[in-house]
Amino acid sequence: MDAHELLERCGRRRGQNGCILKRTGKRRNSLQLHWYVYRQQPDGTERRIHRTKTVRADECSWGEACRLLREIIRIECSGGAQDGTQPKGN
Repeated sequence: MDAHELLERCGRRRGQNGCILKRTGKRRNSLQLHWYVYRQQPDGTERRIHRTKTVRADECSWGEACRLLREIIRIECSGGAQDGTQPKGN
């Protein structure tokens, strides 16, 4: 088995911090929170799914958005929302 075959069998690291993007608009500024979750498929495989939440910048500071994103990742990646339900706050 060479190194390439070994790397194909290795899983992806799942630890994450997420990403926050500042969106500016003519009327309202917002912060977009981005993260990934893994969902079990009916055939037993797992699929990586991109998730996004948008919050208004005037209602939430950057630090509050970071705390909210960490909380969402903690809830969704700990298996608390495996049935596809939204975490509190969505």
